[in-house]
Amino acid sequence: MKLLTEEVAISEWICVEYVVMTTHYHAVVYLTKPTLSTGFQRLNARYAQYYNKVYGRRGHVFEGRFTDKIIESDPHRLEVARYVALNPTRAQMCRLPEHYPWSAYGSIVGEYPADPVVDIKAALEPFGGSRAAYRKYVEEVDPRVRRGQTRARPRTKRPR
Repeated sequence: MKLLTEEVAISEWICVEYVVMTTHYHAVVYLTKPTLSTGFQRLNARYAQYYNKVYGRRGHVFEGRFTDKIIESDPHRLEVARYVALNPTRAQMCRLPEHYPWSAYGSIVGEYPADPVVDIKAALEPFGGSRAAYRKYVEEVDPRVRRGQTRARPRTKRPR
């Protein structure tokens, strides 16, 4: 987390969501300068040096180069935020996304103090600054209902 915090500052990124999993991590960043490749190269190299020193290893830590995806639209950005926030719950590492300590989600929704990595104001901007609206969006059960792609139907038991 220290290395990610430092890299966000060095590369002048605006980080709006992140999660560190056991085998990988996700970071959603806005660029203020063209520093994506150099920033992630530096971050991954610094982590590899740390890891190798702590565990007495040498060589590569990561299997390959980082993968990046351009967020093309506001709806895409929101879906990416949901995906990143729910990554630990979908991997069954915690019951609720705010319970996972290596994620921005708990800080964004106000369960934890401000996170030095994430820009909470930027993260909440698509939700009018509302933590409750962000939480509701991330945790909604069926996004198709909100998008009008299906009708919400009450669950009823079938007769036997």
